[in-house]
This record gives sequence, C-alpha cells and structure tokens, in this order.
Amino acid sequence: MNKIFLALSVFIIASCNSHKASKNKSESTYSIKGKIDGRDTGWVFLGRDDTTGQSPMIVFDSAKISGSDFRFHGDLTKPLIERIMIKNNADYSSYTPYFALDTGVTNVHLYNDSMANSVITGTSLQESLNAFNKKLFDLETSFDNSFALSRKGMITTDSLNKLQHAFFYDKHNLILQQIKSNPSAVTSAFIARLILPDQPDLPTLEAVCNALGNANNYYTRSLLKVLNAKRQSQVGMQAPTFTFTDIANKTFTKQSFKGKYLFLDFWASWCEPCREENTNLVKLYEKYASKGIEFVGISIDMDKKNWENAIKKDKLPWVQACDLKGSQSKIFNEFGLYDIPANFLIDKEGKIVGRDLTVEKLEKILSEKLGG
Repeated sequence: MNKIFLALSVFIIASCNSHKASKNKSESTYSIKGKIDGRDTGWVFLGRDDTTGQSPMIVFDSAKISGSDFRFHGDLTKPLIERIMIKNNADYSSYTPYFALDTGVTNVHLYNDSMANSVITGTSLQESLNAFNKKLFDLETSFDNSFALSRKGMITTDSLNKLQHAFFYDKHNLILQQIKSNPSAVTSAFIARLILPDQPDLPTLEAVCNALGNANNYYTRSLLKVLNAKRQSQVGMQAPTFTFTDIANKTFTKQSFKGKYLFLDFWASWCEPCREENTNLVKLYEKYASKGIEFVGISIDMDKKNWENAIKKDKLPWVQACDLKGSQSKIFNEFGLYDIPANFLIDKEGKIVGRDLTVEKLEKILSEKLGG
C-alpha cells in the first residue's frame, strides 16, 4: 500500500512539474496562425523595422504557405512591434500594418492583393492596439470629411483651420490616454513615436515622454532623443554641436562659424515652399554676406543629381551640404526637426536667436544686428 502511494505521489509530482514547465514555455513563446487569401504557395516573412535605415525590414522568421495557411512559432522574451512581408517578385514586397507580437496566439488574415487591409487579432496587447487604431481612424475620417467640404467651398478656410486645430488637440489627447492606460507597453511608445503628428510642440512632447516614464524600448529611447534635441534647438539655447561636409567635400563644424552670424537653412529640391523662398534669400545674402553672416543650406534630399540641379537652377551661392540620408540626416535630427522648410539664426557666440524665420523677419533682424 505504501509502495502504491509512493508511486502515485511521484506521478503527481511529475505531472505538476510537467504542467509548470509547459506553462513557463507557453508564457515565453509566440504563435501566429495565419491565412492568406489569393495565394496558396510561397513564403511569408516576419520581422521588424531596421532602425539603422539600411533596409526596409530585419527578417527573423519565415513560414511556408500551404493551402493558403501558414504558421509562425518561436521564443519571445518581450513583446515586439512587427510586420509580415510577402515578396511578390524580385523587386517588390508588400507588408501588413504594424502589429504587437506577444506571447500567446496571434491570428492573422492576409489578402495577397491588399496587405494593408490585413486583419490581426488575438493577444490583449494587439486588441488594445486595434481599439486605438479604430478611434484614430474615426478621428481622421471626420477631419477628412471636413477637408472635403472645404474643397467644395461648403466651409470657410477659417473654419477648417479651427477644425484642424481641434483635430490635432484630440489626436494628442488620444495618444496620451493610450499611453497613460499602459505606460510600460511597447505599443504605447510605438504609438507615440510613429503616430504623433509630424510637428508636436515641446509641451506635448514633454507630456508624452513623462507619461511613458522609464519604459526601456527603441521607441521610447528615440522619443527622448527627439525631445532632448528639440529642447536644445529652442531660441535662447546654445545651438547643438554639429559637423557636416559640403558639396566641395570641405568639412565644417559649429566652431567654423564662431564670430559670425550663421543662417542655417534646411531644405530639399522637392520642397516647393523652400524653392519659392530661395529667390528672396539670394537677394538677402547678396546684401548681407559681407557684413558678418554666413548662409548654409542643409538639404534632406536623397537624390544627389536632383539636389545639385536645384542648387544650379536657383543659383544658390552659399555653402551647401547633403548626406543623402533624407530625414535620417544626422544634422537634421540633431536640431530635433521633423519637416521642412526650417531654419535657424545663430549668433556670434553660437546661441540660437531665431528659428523658422520668414525672409522679411530675417531681414529685420539682420538690419538691426548687422546694419542695413
């Protein structure tokens, strides 16, 4: 009898340990159950953004399509923001929207001809992201409808501007609400980094970063970097330290302009507002170039030929630089910028005394500082 009890005890202990091991394994693994309409052969690829900008996506798993079904399964130490890719041919790939990969089961329904309309459900983290996306979609649809009415002349430009202001206000609040509901989630930082309006003001960005707290992930670190750059590039601050190489392969640093005023103009060949201002900037340069100011153009072009042609066509006589990295340009990010046109006026001691100046405003300042 004792022997039977002992054997039964061993079985119970073994079963409990087996269940515990199984549970621990399930808590550290992900599973994607997928189906794709319009294709029954080939491969799908799972990966995340290449944060270096060298490739569209870093692939870390692949699955074979069999009868329109596919499966992913693997270990996961923490939730990630991922996408699924299909290679349609050697030169063209299509991607799903971003989704939250977490432990447990994620269900994916893809459409071969419309990957952007993929339906992704399953984990609580993904369902939270889906709920946010639905609210954001409704908000954007409402504003798009207002914009359409404006184009038809059914509402005034002034009314549209007010609606746009309200739209960005509501969008900021929606993002903040999502972050505060789960500040440590990678989805919160992802939402803040990639869905935040292009040009958030400094208080909004500070509020977002404060809400995220000490969450340690790529998106939070990226946002904090932008925040620090934005703080450093405000009027009254010492301009960020920078280095660039111009079109003649000459290297300049912030110190290269010490003792002179510096007008730093961020532009691109494809930026119509930038190009329209160039004519007036040339006239201003000719008037003040000999009075103690340097002009420098920093382009965020990615096509060297287009950049060089624009310089020639607009007859820009000042120093020109471009690292051909677009919005990933080092100096562009050092000044905390999201878009162009943008400019900074830096005084003889390296302090920012003006930013985003119109030609008229710039001329007024230069007239006061350098004489008309």
